[in-house]
Amino acid sequence: EVRLNPNRTSLAVNLPFKYVTVPSLSSDGKWIAFPARGEDGTFDIYMMNAAGSTPRRVTEDQAFGMETCDLSPDLNQIAYDAWTDNGIPTLKVIASEGEKARTLADSGSTPHWTPDGKRIGYVRLGRCSASGKFEIWSVRPDGSDRRLDLVDSLFQGTDPFSYSWSPDGRSIAWERDYTEGYGEVMVRDLATGREQQLTHDKKRVDEVAWATNGEILFISTRSGQSNLWMVPAQGGEATQITQSTAPIRSARISADTRKILFWQTEDIGQ
Repeated sequence: EVRLNPNRTSLAVNLPFKYVTVPSLSSDGKWIAFPARGEDGTFDIYMMNAAGSTPRRVTEDQAFGMETCDLSPDLNQIAYDAWTDNGIPTLKVIASEGEKARTLADSGSTPHWTPDGKRIGYVRLGRCSASGKFEIWSVRPDGSDRRLDLVDSLFQGTDPFSYSWSPDGRSIAWERDYTEGYGEVMVRDLATGREQQLTHDKKRVDEVAWATNGEILFISTRSGQSNLWMVPAQGGEATQITQSTAPIRSARISADTRKILFWQTEDIGQ
């Protein structure tokens, strides 16, 4: 059963950018990395202290677009996707202190480090996918040993999509998207291929994040608005975490499960 701290507090992290995309929280909960669009209209990865500090630019890509980045468990590297104007994402990795970025895959998005820091997962979908299905691949940080870990032949959507490694790296939770506009939280054991569907709400799901306490954090519109929920990884009743009125788009949870970073977006005018 999820126990919520009745004295929990929320802190807004103010960013000096008009447009940011999916951020990452370090495993110790102290650092945030995020893609943002600069004044010249191009994207780079920035890093800052979660308690508040001036963001430091890490990359010099000046990319057409960036969607997701992920801090390595030891905080030394950041994996990210950089998009070109042809709509094909490139998977890259860079040292957190900044250096020349290395390309790990010439088509792949949504990077997530495995909990042991030995591999980086990424998604191939649509034109990037050999099967034409939703594929999750992984690769070593040096670009070697690329392998296909999961193919979801029932995934019918295009966006959003999300996945998360289990704490032991032996299973994957992901959002199975349907053309009707809803998603469900799925879990697959990578060794046996056994799948389990954890939600049956037929509601929009925007994120899954597997916590070390055996719960899976996810975003769902099951309460009307997009809010954070947690459900046991083995299945069971879900517990609502937030009561937000502004839509929540993504979330990350620290290794001690004491801190959650979530990203809210609200369109104002144009």
